[in-house]
Amino acid sequence: MPRNPRFDEPGCFHHLMNRGIARRTVFETRSDVRYFLSLLARTCRQGRIEVHAYSIMATHFHLLVRSLDGELSETMRWVLNQYVRHFNRRRRRDGPLMRGRFKSIPVWSWLYQLTLIRYIDQNAVDAGLVARPTDFPYGSARLLRNSSRRPLWLSRELVDELLQQRSVGSASRSAAYDSLFAPRLSQPQQAWIERRLNGKARGFDDVDDLLGGSDNIIAWARRKAQLADGTRPGIAVVDPESAFRATEAASEIIASLIARPRSGRKHVALELMRVAVLRDAAGESFVSIARRLGMSPSTPNKQYRLHGESMDDPEYARAYAAVMSSALRTLHGSLVPPRSG
Repeated sequence: MPRNPRFDEPGCFHHLMNRGIARRTVFETRSDVRYFLSLLARTCRQGRIEVHAYSIMATHFHLLVRSLDGELSETMRWVLNQYVRHFNRRRRRDGPLMRGRFKSIPVWSWLYQLTLIRYIDQNAVDAGLVARPTDFPYGSARLLRNSSRRPLWLSRELVDELLQQRSVGSASRSAAYDSLFAPRLSQPQQAWIERRLNGKARGFDDVDDLLGGSDNIIAWARRKAQLADGTRPGIAVVDPESAFRATEAASEIIASLIARPRSGRKHVALELMRVAVLRDAAGESFVSIARRLGMSPSTPNKQYRLHGESMDDPEYARAYAAVMSSALRTLHGSLVPPRSG
């Protein structure tokens, strides 16, 4: 079966991840980690990639990189091949070490960049190895928090941009870094990252645009409905649980709202919105939606089409925007403006 081509172009950020075959240990010693990082450093000095965050665990790694030459696959293939040869040679073993191709997820939005750096920083904390991200010797948090200790190959450009963009006022860089990146991710936020990492959806990430208010959400929802081909969902902007909770929280407010699609038949708006938020915001397949909502397999597709027609109704569109705003706030909390529209 042919592999899906990776998206890559010069200047694009990517979340890279790979783990050992059968979840075996692939970084056994401090020397192993240093050698792997030295390979990354070499590619940075060659102008092929920039590394903006990393966490090297015993069984896997996470990297946030920017592709500079649009040849990320070739660059990482070289890094991993060199590392596996080094690992095998020192242990007199042969055979594969990594589970397969590394995962590469394009990172488009500032909100996802910020959340992803938190996720990478907290990998060791979640594994119970350290109490704070800055205590982990094989992660970038301790280096980016105090830039004077940073190796030249580790870029701080993105972290500085996010600190400036979020206007984190502080007397010191370390306090500013802690303010923005130290807060622990909630379980739904972790699920959002992992859903993108493990999912098959591709396309542009609209989450930043959705924070602009109701008009942006309505335009986005109409565009999604017009472009939907009924087969492949788009990139998730929230996790499924946050999407589901948002519609349930709004159920009393919009329970009496009647949707009037172009087909002429009236429908309960809440029933259509439950499907639409899971499809649009969480990137759920129609099969998954049917299972979650206890519907027949064909029902979500029909209701999503009716939702698209109902977006012509200003009252329905405003209600849907309110539900979407609630879903975004449920997941992203204080990073989302308190009022939308």
